[in-house]
Amino acid sequence: MEGPIPESVARFITVHVRSLEQLEILLLLASQPGRAWSVDAVYDVIRSSRSSAAERLGELQLQGLLSVSAGKEPTYRFQPQAPEIAAAVEALAQFYKERRVKIVELIYSQPTDPLQHFADAFKFKKDK
Repeated sequence: MEGPIPESVARFITVHVRSLEQLEILLLLASQPGRAWSVDAVYDVIRSSRSSAAERLGELQLQGLLSVSAGKEPTYRFQPQAPEIAAAVEALAQFYKERRVKIVELIYSQPTDPLQHFADAFKFKKDK
């Protein structure tokens, strides 16, 4: 797949993805939407750190991309709040398989203003 990354995928990355670890966790859960993932199960696949995996899962849940079950050990599922978000994640997963370097460059070329990051978490809306 050649050419630029579609604007919808680039916008999703800009609004929702702050690190490669966060992207890997999101795509892992999106690849098996029916499965409930504990922090340890995510760690077993991603192999970063348990605390970092827990933090990224929490961020994704706050962004409305994951649901979380209450309990002694919470579990997370890919459950975006809107169908267009699920479609954007699916497109992102495909582009990440085919053009990994371009996606990584896009993630790390973003400004790192934490206040802007927080504000952007609430921006993803369907274009009219």
